[in-house]
Amino acid sequence: MRSGCRSPRPPSPNSAGPGARRWKEDPVDFLSTVAAEFHGTAVVGTARRALASIEGGDPVLFVGVEFALWDGAGQEAPMDALGRALGRVQVPWPVNLLLLDVAQDPVGDWMREKVRPFYRREEY
Repeated sequence: MRSGCRSPRPPSPNSAGPGARRWKEDPVDFLSTVAAEFHGTAVVGTARRALASIEGGDPVLFVGVEFALWDGAGQEAPMDALGRALGRVQVPWPVNLLLLDVAQDPVGDWMREKVRPFYRREEY
């Protein structure tokens, strides 16, 4: 992630400002498809999502994953699963994958602290 990234701020109670989850924009079909794909990999423990702007640009959907298993061999599995999901369900934003176990990143740190997983492997 570039050094110019800003972590999303929590919204005020009366606004849908930066960091706010807007239920009408939540890509429910896409997230369900991604969750099914992640489950099929057997290596993803949790997955979180956040819609954020980088340096005031257009919104980007970040999908952050934590591994249930880490042996290095399966590190491509989340990217492949995300690609399959994007091939089946389109979203209006670019999508970035963050490997939360691997990268030290301000957006990833914020996601771990503030965002509830949309996917959690039962055994994780």
